[in-house]
Amino acid sequence: MDAVNLNPLGSSLTFARMRTGMGLCVVTEDHQVVHLRLLRKSAATHALTWTATACVQG
Repeated sequence: MDAVNLNPLGSSLTFARMRTGMGLCVVTEDHQVVHLRLLRKSAATHALTWTATACVQG
């Protein structure tokens, strides 16, 4: 959670800036950390396929 808070995205993440394999972490309202990894990106349809892994803070 510290890494997310200390290194915020800082600006909008546009489709053009997204790269296959990139990872993002977000913190939910109930303080769970979710890691998103971009698996596929279609320029033709602007479709994105992600995996998500959540960690529950204990």
